[in-house]
Amino acid sequence: MANDFGEVQVFATEARRKTLSVEVHPTGQVVLRAPLGCSDDRIRAVLAKRERWIAEQRAFFQRFEPRTPQRAWVIGESHLHLGKRYKLRCEQGMEEGVCLHVNDLVVLLNPGQEIAPARVEALVLRWRHEEAKVVLAQQLKQCLQHYRFSGFAAPHLRVQLLIKRWGSLSPQGTMTLHSGLVQAPIACIDYVIYHELCHLVHANHSSEFFELLSEVCPQWMARKQLLEATVR
Repeated sequence: MANDFGEVQVFATEARRKTLSVEVHPTGQVVLRAPLGCSDDRIRAVLAKRERWIAEQRAFFQRFEPRTPQRAWVIGESHLHLGKRYKLRCEQGMEEGVCLHVNDLVVLLNPGQEIAPARVEALVLRWRHEEAKVVLAQQLKQCLQHYRFSGFAAPHLRVQLLIKRWGSLSPQGTMTLHSGLVQAPIACIDYVIYHELCHLVHANHSSEFFELLSEVCPQWMARKQLLEATVR
């Protein structure tokens, strides 16, 4: 359906649904979920009523436009760490490594070594993985202190590079988290951890699951949207 917001995706859900809901995705796309048989007039009325809210949501996401692209591994390119941007800088050092200095992500290369993007990428990803193991372990320990998870054994944490998800919790109690999460603000990291911890109580994504998630992390939706808008 086209209107003042551009093309709006409308999904007709089960007949027992009585209300309409409007979502704004990080891309700016507007999605409306409506009961079966809902009239176009009612849909347009809801969109008109939510016009200001839709504009505010789009403005929020535009703060991060263009959507964080694949970063280039060249001097001067910016890279995220815990929600802050650092400019990539390469220097010669006694041994290879990576560190943060003020506003720079410093990659140390062996004396006389050519600045090859592939080598810079490998060093940064290795450093990021080690940073992620420390940060994610700290945040998991902190999130586990919420009283709703008392009595549960602490999951075994595994950190690895994931492609299509932020994390998972196995039936055996292993929590796997994406090493790239260390690029995100701590609040976004906590959201992912809380999401997985809620699976200790509810193995599926039932309404009870989301009720628990909303209890332990009331701002989970905003954190999820920020995470999806800023980290690849």
